[in-house]
Amino acid sequence: MLKKSLRFSIIFFVVTTIWQWSFRPVISWKENVGSACATFLIYLLVEWAAKDFEKQKERRNSEL
Repeated sequence: MLKKSLRFSIIFFVVTTIWQWSFRPVISWKENVGSACATFLIYLLVEWAAKDFEKQKERRNSEL
């Protein structure tokens, strides 16, 4: 879960940096790092919530 979040945020950082480098004269590093950190946290939260949801779903099925 942590590896997937980290991998996704690094890819997001690299893609946005290359995109800015291609089409803008200046790369806004703070914006890229901030958005990569936000992406990491959001992806981690979504994966954690999905994992917890699956556990609850399995518990309900086992009770029936």
